[in-house]
Amino acid sequence: MKCKMCGSEEFGKPAKFYGTTKRYRKSRFDYAVCKRCGSITNLTIQEPDYSDYVTGKGISDIKVNRFVKLIKQMSISKSSKLLDYGCGNGALINALNKKGYNVSGYDPYNKGFCGTIKNGNTYSLVFMTHVFEHVSDYKIFFSNLKKLTKKGSLFITINPTSTRMKRLNPKNSFQNYNLHAPFHVLVPSDKAQIELFRKNGFKLKKIFRYDIERSGIKDNSRVSAILTEALGGTKEAVLSANKKKKALTALSSPFKFFYNMFINTKDCLVTTFVFERI
Repeated sequence: MKCKMCGSEEFGKPAKFYGTTKRYRKSRFDYAVCKRCGSITNLTIQEPDYSDYVTGKGISDIKVNRFVKLIKQMSISKSSKLLDYGCGNGALINALNKKGYNVSGYDPYNKGFCGTIKNGNTYSLVFMTHVFEHVSDYKIFFSNLKKLTKKGSLFITINPTSTRMKRLNPKNSFQNYNLHAPFHVLVPSDKAQIELFRKNGFKLKKIFRYDIERSGIKDNSRVSAILTEALGGTKEAVLSANKKKKALTALSSPFKFFYNMFINTKDCLVTTFVFERI
């Protein structure tokens, strides 16, 4: 196995993480840190089965508004053409379109969004929210991205990075949530990811060393991680739980939930990158 970021074959001691969906819950997957660039690789599987992968039906207004704030900071107008790369069921697309933005979607696992990549169809902004870490072939990815952008186009990716993971710890609920075994096949270091984009014709324009969408009061990744662990460790359990069940779960550890809802709110295991095509 080679690190897709730097090509090294030298890894640290693997740590075993249980799968985080029903299909994979009873399996464990080896993740290890590349000794050269610090990125984390799933050594067990590089192409997980997405045939029954579940996603939420909607997205909270809080997360949408946080993302819109970033778009405005990048001077993206509502008349600009935007593309959600790896859009899933299109929840974020629908929310942004309702706010007046012109957003399309691409997702190879969704029949409704798999025919977007065509020569000459370019966008002012292409974005990925928690998708980059799922990509199994970066040659294909950058080939697609170059077809979708032109000089000056912006690319935003929000994804877990290894830079602030001091060591791999399967007992840490927050790491379990951000590694999302086995679907996160590679979690790059900030430095390695920036270098990879540079080699492929994109310069770093802005960096936020936290998740701009899933950090903040009430609705954040730390709370989601605690809920996931308390509800059995699977994505399906969290998505199927109603508000009452989630509230009762929070009441079982009130201090922990309060602390992470209102004080320790940043997801610092994730980085938000803004790149520009050069």
